[in-house]
Parts: sequence; structure tokens; C-alpha cells
Amino acid sequence: MKQKQKPKKLAYMATATIAIVAVATMIYFASLQNSNAIEPTPKLVSSDDPVTNFDGIVMDVSTFTSAIKSKGLQISQKEEIPDSFFSVPIKVFSVGGIDLQIYEFSTEESYENAKFMISDDGAEIGTSMVHWMDSPHFYGQGKIIVQYVGHNPEMINILDSMLGNQFAGM
Repeated sequence: MKQKQKPKKLAYMATATIAIVAVATMIYFASLQNSNAIEPTPKLVSSDDPVTNFDGIVMDVSTFTSAIKSKGLQISQKEEIPDSFFSVPIKVFSVGGIDLQIYEFSTEESYENAKFMISDDGAEIGTSMVHWMDSPHFYGQGKIIVQYVGHNPEMINILDSMLGNQFAGM
């Protein structure tokens, strides 16, 4: 009789262990979902500098920075990276606390040639496949391509208003 009770007792223990593992797994996956929850988008950081009117057309880095300042936003160049997908360095700017990458070409023709290297969804540039950490957005005008990787609606609206609709991205 004792031998019959052991298998029954083991069956209960196995069932309890499976239930504990199942509950722990559900808790783990629920915590992952909560950690991936969309957080509120922070407001862009304003500048304390006086706002000057910009009524020109953005054509290069200089006019881009003037246009951003005219919106009352902070802008500063963080770094310049010599290697890029194109024949020009990447100029990384912080605009209102958000990073933008700007490619400045010597001519509008060079800009147009580079623009056509980017696939419609921004996942391919030339022969390279790119896996972005967030949604890529590519804007361009004059001699610059402005790349924003993110989803801040305020930044997207600012870039749309200055450079028109994105020509590539998601």
C-alpha cells in the first residue's frame, strides 16, 4: 500500500511543480510586456536664447541650425563621425535633447545621388541592410539629408515643417 501512495504523491508534486513553473513563466512574460510599454514622449528641450525669425529655405547645416533655433529649441553639434554610408561624414546634432544625424553634401547633385541610395522604408542604404533600434525617418533638401531614428511626434512635425515630408523611412 505504501508503494501505491508514493506514485500518487509524486504525481501531486509533479503537478504542483508544473503549476509553479507555469505561474512563474506568466509573471516573467507579463513583466516583459510592461517593460516594453510605450512611455509618454518627453517634450523637446527649449533654448533660453532669444528666438530669431527664420523665413528662408533649409539648404545646408547652417540654415538647418538657424531654422531649429527659430523654433526656440536647443541645438548643439555632439560629434562628427568620418565614416558613413555616403562620401561625407555624419554630423550628429542634439536638437531639443534628441539626436539627429545630418549628411551635408558639396552639391545638390551629390545629395540627389545619395538620396536614391536609400530604400523607401530606410532598411537598405546602398548594398547595406540596416536594423534600426526604432523607426527611421529620412528628410532632405538642398544639400543635406537629415536622419532621425525615433518616434517623437513633435520632432517629426518639426522636420516635416522645415524639410517637407520624409522621403524614406517608416
